[in-house]
Amino acid sequence: MFPTRTLLKLLAVLEEELDANQFTVGNLHLWPALRFLLATKLQDNDQSKPRTAGVVDAEAEIERRFEALIQKSPSRADVSVDALRQAIPKGPVGQSSRVLVFVRADDHNLKTARGYYAPVTDPWAELLTGRWPYVKAEFPNSLSATTQPRHVMTLHVPGVGHDRHKPEDLAQCAAMLQVGRVFSVQVIKWLAVNFGIGLPELTEVLENQLTSLWLQKMVYRSFIQSVQPGLVLVTCYYFPPSIGMVWAARELGVPVADIQHGGNGAYHIGYTHWRHLPPGGYQLLPDYFFVWDNLSANNILRWQPPGATANQPLLTGRFGLDYGRRAAVGDGLPPALGQVIQGGEKTILVTLQTLASTGLSPLLLEAMRTAPPTWTWLVRGHPIAQAWCNKDLMPDALNAALKAAGVARYETQLTTTLPLAALLPHVNHHVTGFSGTVQECAAYGVRTTFTHPTVWSFFGNYIEMGAADFAATAEELVASIAANKQFPDLSAVLFVPREDNVALGVLSQILKAT
Repeated sequence: MFPTRTLLKLLAVLEEELDANQFTVGNLHLWPALRFLLATKLQDNDQSKPRTAGVVDAEAEIERRFEALIQKSPSRADVSVDALRQAIPKGPVGQSSRVLVFVRADDHNLKTARGYYAPVTDPWAELLTGRWPYVKAEFPNSLSATTQPRHVMTLHVPGVGHDRHKPEDLAQCAAMLQVGRVFSVQVIKWLAVNFGIGLPELTEVLENQLTSLWLQKMVYRSFIQSVQPGLVLVTCYYFPPSIGMVWAARELGVPVADIQHGGNGAYHIGYTHWRHLPPGGYQLLPDYFFVWDNLSANNILRWQPPGATANQPLLTGRFGLDYGRRAAVGDGLPPALGQVIQGGEKTILVTLQTLASTGLSPLLLEAMRTAPPTWTWLVRGHPIAQAWCNKDLMPDALNAALKAAGVARYETQLTTTLPLAALLPHVNHHVTGFSGTVQECAAYGVRTTFTHPTVWSFFGNYIEMGAADFAATAEELVASIAANKQFPDLSAVLFVPREDNVALGVLSQILKAT
């Protein structure tokens, strides 16, 4: 129904007007889980669809109320790069040296000689190796069997079964469902009266998903008690099984850190627009957010009250790019890719996303067709689309579309399957709809041109800093690439560590109790 930018504003207004922190079970605030569940019913980033008059009116009213909210209670000023470089963990520290790395099956999208590699999480396992003991585990799904063997061995957490639960645990579940019903009744009425939005099915959806979340929490609680970690690492913490893991760990007093898995941007359901963070933080959010750069950190901090010590971002860098490259291809350029690039005037990386409007759009195809024939286009299908076999974004389909469009020089197979860090040292420019790959390109000093208007919600700051451009037409895209603008020196405002010593320092501080 709403793009992310509008949705986040709506949720901020809802949090204020309905006092979202009133929905508690004991000392557990349900708002984070309720917020994510509500977002799945209201979010739609495909702006190619026509908007009805009712949606347009609702968006205008959301904007009006959000602006009034910001005027009454402005967001925080950004924290300096130097302050983030020197930040150390505040809050709980590990009581054990063991680390539990909790992953998803679809994280494993890079095939190496040793097995399937998870470019975001496996670097952390490799960083821990020989320094701290760790267990890597995942909530299994259909991909768990097809992405085998693994580069880093992975245990399967036992699934949700029919275990006998203690009366106090069942009472917690019943109380949670009752609070969820009260919330849904209030939200349904609030949305209808204020914005003309109907969500009559919300109560049933919330009950089903809250029950599933509670059951997962119970399974993970038992697993954590058997592993006894001093720290739990998760990625995409707002993925339902990961919420269950966060809840279980924090209920047991074990610190949790979310590893940044992509660009978080200025508008992100998992990281921004929390208006009333409680003094002790939210138990359903991680203690720490391990972020790649200071822009990502400030996207989170901007919405936290001054002096907050819970649910904090910590700068750990993007060392995983280089770990993934070495795991897959070593430090050199793969010969087959070198042959594709050889003789070309420019090499342009094109990262596709999962929406039709951010795939091989007419704008992209027209730009590639009309650009100088000496340009080489490296077209990368989205890793999640590959994992789930989205046929329109698989290399064969991309090849067919590029050939039909009359594009002169292109490659899709290696570009999609190789780690980004194997490509970026050899790329002159990056093109995408609004992918967070802009942050990884920034680590290598590669400039980006965006082609989808949603970018202004996520990464407009890169354009404002002069590190990226926006093209609304094929002609503008070709001109943007041809301009040969260099990536500016942003050391004073953008800090993206690629060395692992920054992350090691953060881990040492959290696990210092041992």
